[in-house]
Amino acid sequence: MTYKRRRALLQLLEQQPDISVQELTQALGVSPATVRRDLATLAAEGVVQRVRGGAVLQQPVAYDEAWKERRRHQVAEKQAIALAAADLIDPGLVVALDVGSTTYFLAEAIRQRSDLVVFTASLPHAQVLGQGNCTTFLVGGHYRPKEQSLTGTIARQVVQQYHYDLFFLGASAWSLEQGVMDFSMDDVDIKRVFMEQSTRVIAVLDSSKYGRTSLTSIAPLDALDMVITDDGLDPQLLDTLQEQVDVKIVPARRSERRLG
Repeated sequence: MTYKRRRALLQLLEQQPDISVQELTQALGVSPATVRRDLATLAAEGVVQRVRGGAVLQQPVAYDEAWKERRRHQVAEKQAIALAAADLIDPGLVVALDVGSTTYFLAEAIRQRSDLVVFTASLPHAQVLGQGNCTTFLVGGHYRPKEQSLTGTIARQVVQQYHYDLFFLGASAWSLEQGVMDFSMDDVDIKRVFMEQSTRVIAVLDSSKYGRTSLTSIAPLDALDMVITDDGLDPQLLDTLQEQVDVKIVPARRSERRLG
């Protein structure tokens, strides 16, 4: 299933929960057999449930909302997660920060530290870090305006040249079944390279993203070293999640500590 067709299919299912295979075939311009195969794939992933003549969504879908808009959501939770992440960074480490709103707050939290080297593919993150004392490297590449990130072959080649002690990963959706997911194939490509080049990978994911699905898989949860999330996560999930990955729960009120 292509990225564009998956995106279109999920959007159609969200807009019309009882849409039929025939309607999907007409809307997507593909054969009924292709639609059935796509639905079978999504059903195997737990994204949809097959019903007679079609399918219904099992999970809400995270879409490519502009970075500036996402930064306004779950602010207390994201700041609390960022502060907890900052506490894990020892002096002298080489740190990679993913694109995204939670890692933006992490950039604010560490920008005054002169004992760190920080790499990022995010222009806003680099601008924040540049106002402080960190040694900051912005990888080059193709500029993606909506996310204000750098992607593509040049970015991938730059990221592959270095080793990172810690990579703080962001995502638009996560779950036990599907791991961490995002909406941009271009950004996901760079995330995976950062993961490959890093000693430890720590995902910073607010609880509102749990149980959602998105367009592209980044990695299963057991590929991560830790997930930091807020206390909005259902406590009954914690034991099950801990079987896959170390999960650190942070009270949102901790965001009262000043960033940067």
